[in-house]
This record gives sequence, C-alpha cells and structure tokens, in this order.
Amino acid sequence: MKIAVAQINNHIGNITQNKEIILKQIDLAVQKEMDLIVFPEFAISGAPLYDLVRSENFIDKCYAALEDISEHNDSLDILIGMPTQSGEDFFSSIVHITRGKVSSVYTKAMVDNRNEKSFLTGIDSPDYNDEGVDEDSEIPMNIITIKGERTLVVTGGDIDYLDQIDDDLRVDLVLAINSPLYQKDSITEGYEDMAEAAGEFKIPIIRCSSVGGNAASFINYGGSCVASCGGKIVTTAKCFDSDALYIDTNDIERKNPVAKGIMSRDNTKDNYNAIVLGLQDFFVKQGLRKAVLGLSGGIDSAVVLALAVEALGKKNVTVMLMPSQFSSKESVQDSIEMAERLGVENLEVSIAPMYDAAIESLKPIFKDMPFSVAEENIQSRIRGVLLMAYSNKFGNILLNTTNKCECAVGYGTLYGDTNGSISILADLYKEEVYKLAEYINREQEIIPSQIIDKEPSAELRPDQKDSDSLPEYSELDAILYMLVEEGRSVLEVVSAGHNVDVVSKIAKLIAQSEHKRFQMPPILKLSTATFGIDIIKPVGSKLV
Repeated sequence: MKIAVAQINNHIGNITQNKEIILKQIDLAVQKEMDLIVFPEFAISGAPLYDLVRSENFIDKCYAALEDISEHNDSLDILIGMPTQSGEDFFSSIVHITRGKVSSVYTKAMVDNRNEKSFLTGIDSPDYNDEGVDEDSEIPMNIITIKGERTLVVTGGDIDYLDQIDDDLRVDLVLAINSPLYQKDSITEGYEDMAEAAGEFKIPIIRCSSVGGNAASFINYGGSCVASCGGKIVTTAKCFDSDALYIDTNDIERKNPVAKGIMSRDNTKDNYNAIVLGLQDFFVKQGLRKAVLGLSGGIDSAVVLALAVEALGKKNVTVMLMPSQFSSKESVQDSIEMAERLGVENLEVSIAPMYDAAIESLKPIFKDMPFSVAEENIQSRIRGVLLMAYSNKFGNILLNTTNKCECAVGYGTLYGDTNGSISILADLYKEEVYKLAEYINREQEIIPSQIIDKEPSAELRPDQKDSDSLPEYSELDAILYMLVEEGRSVLEVVSAGHNVDVVSKIAKLIAQSEHKRFQMPPILKLSTATFGIDIIKPVGSKLV
C-alpha cells in the first residue's frame, strides 16, 4: 500500500484555509499515485479549540468542509482528524473517507490528562469525553482494509494500549494519528516510543503528526515517522516545519535499519526552533507583522531580540533603549552594538526625566523613607508605559523578556517587566537562556560576548547584582528544577545537598508569586511544568 503522510500546519478555526491546505495535499498524493493519505488529529479545525467548539455552527462548518474534502477526489482513501459532537459532548475523531464518501468515524478513547481535555473544551471541563481513562478500559479496534492490508487506526494516547490486540486479530499496520506537543526531550522520547511499540508487537507503525504554534502557548513539533517491525525508526519528517512522507509499505522492512530519529538530540537547538516556530505562528495566524521589545543590555532581552529577528525578519522588529541614571554605559553600548549587528530599528529614550518627576511627585507621600524596591520598580513601570505607548501608536506587538527563574520567584515588576503579549523565554531557566545565546552565536557573534560574560543585573540601583538577593543561577536553577519540574518538597531538596535557608526562601518566593504568574502573558510551552498550564496553584495557598 502506498501512503501519503501529510504533516500540515493548520490554523485554529480557519476552516476554509485548512480545507485548502488539505485539498492541495490530496492533489499531490493523487499525482504520486498514493492509495491512502493520512492527516493529523484536528486537521480540519485546528486545536486547541476551548470554547470555540461551542460557537454557533462551528461543528456544522467542520462537517461542511468534510463533505467538500470527500467529494474532491474519489481515487484514494483519506483519514482525517476533526472534532465531532454527540449531544452535549465533544470528541476528537478520525474520519475515514473512501470512494468520495465518509465510510466510518473513529473516536479517541483515552483522554488521560487535564491538558488534553483542554484541547477541546477548556481546562478541567466536565463536558469532554472522559471515557477510557481507566487503565483497564479497552480501546476500540478501528480496522480498515486497503489493498489487502488490515490497518489499525489509533489516535493520540490510544497507541499506549496496543497490547489489547489479541493473537487472533490479524493487523498488518498501525496508523498513529496525533498532535504531539513539544517539550524538552519529547522528540526523542516520541521516536523511542514508536520504535519500541513496533518492535514489541512486530507491527510497522506510521505516525502522522501536526506541526505549528497554536493558541499562543502550544507548539506541535511534527516529526511524523515510520517504525519497522525490527523496532527501528526508518524515516522521519521534518520537525518544526510542514512536510510530507510518501511511503510504500512493501519497503518498510528493507530500508536502512539505522534508527534515524533515535539519536541524541540537541535540546538547545530544539528549544530554538520551537520558539521560532511558536513566535512566528503567533504573529502569522493573527495577521500580525511587527514586534517591539525593550533592550536592556542583559542576556534575556538579547536572546529575545535574536529569536524575534529569526522569526519575523529584521524589518519587522524594533527595539527601545530606555536608560536611567542607574544604567551603565556598557549596557547601553552593548545594546546599540547588538541592534546594529542585527539591523533592527533602534530607538533610545532616557527615562531619567520621567523617573525624577515621579520621585518628586511622590515626595510628600514617601517623605524621608529610604530608597527601596518601590523606587526600583518605578523605573520598570515607566519602561513598560513607553513600550506600550509605542505598541499602541505603531501597532508593534510587545514581546515579554521574562525567564522561568524570574517567573518562579517573582523577580519581575508587575505592569513593567511582566508587560507583553507573549512570553517566549518564561519556560526556560537562566542557564538554558545562556545556552540559547551560545547557540545563536554558533556561527558568528550576534550577541556581543560582553552581554553573555557580564554578571546579571537589573541595574535599578547603583552596583546592583542579581546575586545580591538570589543564589547564583547555577544553584537557583537546580533548586527550582526540583521544586517546580519534579514537584519535590523543601526537605527533599535540602536532602539533595542544598542549604535549608536558601531552599526555604525560594519555596516561599514561589508561593508568594502566584498572583504575578496569573497576570503573565501567554507562555510558550517548552517543558512538562509550564506555569499557567501544567503548574497552577491557588493564589494565597500555603506551603505544606
């Protein structure tokens, strides 16, 4: 059997555009004389849908598109993902089209986590199809026969239940149709899972995955693949880009046995490509073009600038330098140098007069109280006002530059540092940001070395350093990783060798900063513990 695997980047809710993408892929498959074309989960609608699925006539529009797709060509079979509805419940389904007509509809059985439910109807919604979450539940044996090959069609997590195929049920091939989300190490793990399953059950597996940035936070990485009975990945589609595979199932076992996809991947490179795709689609899918950010001379804003230029092009990125009386000459010069290297528009506005005016206005209230975080944060908020003013005046979307360490411990000023429409670094710890900077400079020095080498500082008071109030980032990252990613207790982190006072302070800061995270921009999801998506705690809750 000849199978086309169409790894497409669709647009949530833009059913007309999605349909055109699908029809083009069908025409290509017909030209290549394929027998079957497979599309990803939610190919017609895009995902996540949240309450969009309840919008008037939304499901009807999906079915109308399905009818057009069915009638477009009757020479090959089609498997395509879309949302379906039964009563008040919504489902992720795969539709089989044969000879120009809908032949059958297969519904995902296993929906085993909060985030997967949210892809249809919102986090923790009771309306999502929950059937099958029990480990003892059975998945339906959705089998189609094309060219004499009995093919099992599974969706998403249903592939974890291949052990339910009994010896009497002859299956020649498994088609795994899904929409895998990117998170660190997920690409390699996905390939390993496919290879292991194919080898264990001695059945070739073809995975069709979606690709693209969606709903501001989610990145589907693609990486469609073919796994042979020998437990090897024999071919893969691109990651982080639209692509297609054209497969003759007769050739699967005869391909090079080297497991192409299961090699050690570069997490930093994958993070870079994931962010670029997520940021690019955030703009493209909303009809946006231009971005603005504040360039401080620090590592975070430098990395955001480089990523923005890669995703949007230098003509579409503007930076604002907003020095105060506390800003070092070196930071200003480093920012100017980087802006010139990348060829972006560079605007410099001193905030010193506005800061002095604000301090003077507050004198009757502050009186003789000592300089504190209040005066520091005024600077950040002035910068936020200027950036948002520019955004409003010229239509450039403000990019947030907060990293995960700052997000975790609350070292970002509300309505200043936390401003922005999207946060592209807030799921990366500080040392991961440094690794991104090194990757960006892999071929030429885009980020000036002095930005990378100098000690981190917010420069909100004379001689300020981040290490004045926080442990060194190598230690902070390690502590946060155990507390946030691994969910360990303070006692467990201390037992791993960290100072009890330091760990207790960090844990307290995390708990106290939840109200700030509730007001953060959407965060690009790059891990299994993304704030606001995977990690959500009640504001005001206490540590146990």
